[in-house]
Amino acid sequence: MVLDPDGDYTLTSAPTIADGTSGQILYITATNGEVNIVTVQDQDTLAGSNLQLGAASRAISGKDVLVLMFDGTDWVEVSFANN
Repeated sequence: MVLDPDGDYTLTSAPTIADGTSGQILYITATNGEVNIVTVQDQDTLAGSNLQLGAASRAISGKDVLVLMFDGTDWVEVSFANN
């Protein structure tokens, strides 16, 4: 999934990403040079969210890459590269 927002945006609905199949990998990145920020929040912030991040939220812009894997119940962070 490549993000190209026209302004800063915070995902606030729960769950924030539709369930996948067990083992499915999802890459979330932004277009090269994107200055706007998309903030993804996890279960610590959003009750009922299906995201388990390494922090309560991740701010994605520029060439940042958030890698998630679906474990059958939740999207679990595999890595986050803040570029």
